[in-house]
Amino acid sequence: MIVAKDGSGDFNTVQEAINSIPFGNQKRIVINIKNGIYKEKIFVDMNNIMLIGENEFNTILTYDDHAYKLFPNGEKMGTFNSFSTFIGGDNFIAQNITFENSSGCGDTYGQAVAIYVDGDKAKFKDCEIFSNNRDKSVNGYITAASTIEGERFGYVFIDCKLLSDAKPNSVYLGRPWRDYAKTTFINCFMGEHIAQIGWHNWDRLVTQSTTSYEEYNSLGPGGNLRNRVTWAKTLTDEEVKEYTPGNIFGLDFNYEFYKS
Repeated sequence: MIVAKDGSGDFNTVQEAINSIPFGNQKRIVINIKNGIYKEKIFVDMNNIMLIGENEFNTILTYDDHAYKLFPNGEKMGTFNSFSTFIGGDNFIAQNITFENSSGCGDTYGQAVAIYVDGDKAKFKDCEIFSNNRDKSVNGYITAASTIEGERFGYVFIDCKLLSDAKPNSVYLGRPWRDYAKTTFINCFMGEHIAQIGWHNWDRLVTQSTTSYEEYNSLGPGGNLRNRVTWAKTLTDEEVKEYTPGNIFGLDFNYEFYKS
């Protein structure tokens, strides 16, 4: 199915397309989205949905809710309700799309989520992750993993670009939201904004022995592995072979089809 703002597709909004899918569907559903700025709060609560944009720079899914916004009852919305796009189903795939929260500066509006993924095995291919400059000594953290103890994989970034207009050495690759956080970067370009030590323990020493923070072949000025924290790991050529699409996403994942 095709979504187009100008009326040339099957639907004018992304949510209309999602709502048209029969309840209980288990087949892979592909929704093609034409270029445009789609200002809508999107909710996906079913499995096996794939969104393909026409162009990653010009297909933009956005909304402007934020943590400080008030519900009709006067309560603050909070971080987790501020999402522009929510993904509750498993096996979600997105390609050629920008996910955005356009609310504004966090100092004014609080935290604001562009995409909230609650499902398992979500895939976003060859991402560019841009960390905004907040003019602070620490401008942010790329990840804050909340991996369940015993899970084989957490966040896995492959062939991604980490870019920013923030000052050098001011953004960390990750910090643990929960004690068993797992995050891996493989073949990723990292700008000079990435902190030389790479990772933060979130001021909890126990996480230095419980987290799994890994890198392989990090590139660019922020990819120097020699100064990383001692409790992070550099994968070997043999160890990185485990990170195949079949292992991470399941043996039924047709990687070549979705990459094409």
